[in-house]
Amino acid sequence: MRGFTKVAAVLVVLVILAILTGCASSGQVNGVVKDQSGVAIKGATVYLNDLQTTTDANGKFAFSNVKSGDYVLKVEAEGATPYQENIKVLGSGISKEVTLRFNSLARVKRAGVIVFGSDTTYAPFEWIDPKTGNAMGFDVDLANLLASKIGVKAQIVTADFSGIIPALQTGKFDAIISAMTITDERKKEVDFSDPYYNSGQILAVQSSNNSITKPEDLVGKTVGVQTGTTGEEAAKKINGAIVKSYPDIQLALSDLEIGRIDAVINDLPVSLYYAKTHPKVKIVGSLFTTEQYGIAFRKDEPELRDAINNALKEIKANGEYTTLYKKWFGTAPQSIP
Repeated sequence: MRGFTKVAAVLVVLVILAILTGCASSGQVNGVVKDQSGVAIKGATVYLNDLQTTTDANGKFAFSNVKSGDYVLKVEAEGATPYQENIKVLGSGISKEVTLRFNSLARVKRAGVIVFGSDTTYAPFEWIDPKTGNAMGFDVDLANLLASKIGVKAQIVTADFSGIIPALQTGKFDAIISAMTITDERKKEVDFSDPYYNSGQILAVQSSNNSITKPEDLVGKTVGVQTGTTGEEAAKKINGAIVKSYPDIQLALSDLEIGRIDAVINDLPVSLYYAKTHPKVKIVGSLFTTEQYGIAFRKDEPELRDAINNALKEIKANGEYTTLYKKWFGTAPQSIP
């Protein structure tokens, strides 16, 4: 009898140890999934070897009763680079915080808005309506139209043109729409969309001035330009011209009107728009450069650029581009880029 009791006691102890060991050999794998901004991601798919779950509204996930051992944790979400990590699960379990990196288009769609940087001193492309304080112009309407094509809204952030590319590169906005000419030099710093506007440089002078009709007449004359523009580049190539750079073109045109400078070199549509409402200024000569405007994006972010290009193709083909052009320039475009 005593022998039986001892055996039974041993068996009980062994059972208890087995239960305790089993409990200690399994645990929970849980965590949270966020984007680069620290915002929780709902609906991300999480894999733990053959197990699968999705994150809740707070970006959280959990796997219960996971046995101790080595596992592969994977996390996926649309538009994000997949995350993968080898983890070791011990009896106490493990908790992970996962950051997913979304591509440029996915980030914009998650935010519901595409933020454009723009130098809002450049009518009729972009300027601030004094009555409402809101940005308006051809570029602004184009930004809203293109944003709608990819299912988001557009937001315009005012930026000084001379620093607008560095601001894009540091993430202050998603793209630049600011009557920006596509140039080889700028292509070293940003990627451009397909062209959306054909333009060129033109001379503006006082209406009473009949001695300046072409760039060659600018020898010894003071020419106003905007800092960082192709107009400034063109002016500096004119031998003998005295170039005066301004932070925005409206200041240059105002100085021309009161006689502080002799001429302004600037994009035709902007100078033409100014001259229509300022009779002391006129446009002379013909275009002496051929340029095209593009929307600028950070380099190596093709997804958003490609989506905007597809939207541009659509509005050029279906007539929406022409309608927008007529609204701001009063006539159909001679050519569509």
